[in-house]
Amino acid sequence: MFRALKTLLLAAGLAASFAHAADAPSAGRAPVKDTDNLYVGVGLFNDMLNANLEAVTGWGNFMLRFGRFKEIDTGAAANISWRKPLEGGSGHDSGYYIGVFAGQVMGDTLATKTFQRVGGGAEMGYHWVDDYTRAEVTVGIGSAQPEEAGGKRLEAVPTMFFNFNMALGY
Repeated sequence: MFRALKTLLLAAGLAASFAHAADAPSAGRAPVKDTDNLYVGVGLFNDMLNANLEAVTGWGNFMLRFGRFKEIDTGAAANISWRKPLEGGSGHDSGYYIGVFAGQVMGDTLATKTFQRVGGGAEMGYHWVDDYTRAEVTVGIGSAQPEEAGGKRLEAVPTMFFNFNMALGY
């Protein structure tokens, strides 16, 4: 319960700081002509604290996350996502994005065995894009594969997924 509360407080703090940064004036900076196509950042995908790499292409934004599930605290986990601006336009603009994700999406324990469950889903969120940074908050729905251990079973049920991310452009 305490871990869930810490995660919720961290998520709320990140969302508040992103919203504040989006409202801050740009201090008279001239826009950068060469936009960044590669972003390196840190984030929280549900229970997975991760480092990530996002590439902005003509086909959409592709993100690779690498990290560890805090709940099971064992082994490395990875997943990918693809997103496209909802209103059209380039992936270099602030706005609403829709997409999909797949890979190791949940870490669970069942009968003293740990599982990094593979699954996928769809997501929607908002991206705040500045000259040098990209902040994202997304929510999605998906599922992970069922697992069995010790006569008990983890079912593949629809689950809400939350993602918070902050990255620097290169």
